[in-house]
Amino acid sequence: MDKKAQASTEYIFLIAIVLVVFIPVLFYSMSKVNTEIKLSKINEMVVSLRQAIKNSYAMGPNNLELVLINIPSGVSSVSISKREITFKIDIFGSSSSDVIIDSPADLIGNISIRPGTHNILINNTNGSLIRLTDKEFLQ
Repeated sequence: MDKKAQASTEYIFLIAIVLVVFIPVLFYSMSKVNTEIKLSKINEMVVSLRQAIKNSYAMGPNNLELVLINIPSGVSSVSISKREITFKIDIFGSSSSDVIIDSPADLIGNISIRPGTHNILINNTNGSLIRLTDKEFLQ
């Protein structure tokens, strides 16, 4: 009887040690995966918006293009001024990062920071001014 109790106690300690090591590794990897997913969504958003702006500029005046972007959670503000769009994004906790999209023409307009999918109308008004409008604001 005494040896069975000792073996059971050893198994309990072994399982406890494995859990003490495994749980922090699991927490770290889940945190890392969530950060990588957010960075991937940000990259996809930037690439599609930049390409749509360049396409609209290349097509000339009175060109209208609709682009679908997915804004991830953590976007705290969007500013559109002159030839750039600046997204302030909280990726790594307390500090925020700026993601800047540059443009070949002057930009005006607005984009919502609500997380989710957005339809953005890109209108090359006169060849040197591109208007960005989130369809959310048109309803």
